[in-house]
Amino acid sequence: MKTISAVIITINNKDVVNAIDSVRSSCSQIVVVDTGSTQEHLGFLKQIEGIELHYFKWCEDFSAARNYGLQFANGDYTLTIDSDEVLEKQIHADMLTADIYGLLQKNNSTNKIWSSRLFKNKIGITYRNKLHETIDHFITPNNYLRCDAKLIHTGYALSMEDLTKKVRQELKNN
Repeated sequence: MKTISAVIITINNKDVVNAIDSVRSSCSQIVVVDTGSTQEHLGFLKQIEGIELHYFKWCEDFSAARNYGLQFANGDYTLTIDSDEVLEKQIHADMLTADIYGLLQKNNSTNKIWSSRLFKNKIGITYRNKLHETIDHFITPNNYLRCDAKLIHTGYALSMEDLTKKVRQELKNN
């Protein structure tokens, strides 16, 4: 029986519990990588059952944080999901055959993109780019399929104040 590990990076985002809950039925392992949360938020994370919590010193590089988390994934496949995303539909690991799968990511009511987030584990796939990290450089016509599962990205459905903070943080990381 094939298995899927989820890898989630987070910092001070209580919505991570929604991301975690959304992958529970698909993933046999949930790895959460904290990149520098407050002690209060770390206490919150430590209370969540069924996760493996790891710590990564933030270096303003999302790929480095994702790649750090990948080393703890022990499933046949790895699903990477942001702390402000939810998996809309269960993924059945036994149905997976390709090396890499694209999931439709819905950012708001009109913005939809295919994002390569599900891939075979331990075949050397790593992320690159400090911001807007990707594994697309590993895709070939023979190893990629689209998956019918969707990721709902709630990070831009924020208050104006929180959205301004998020944009400033992304600009700082650029």
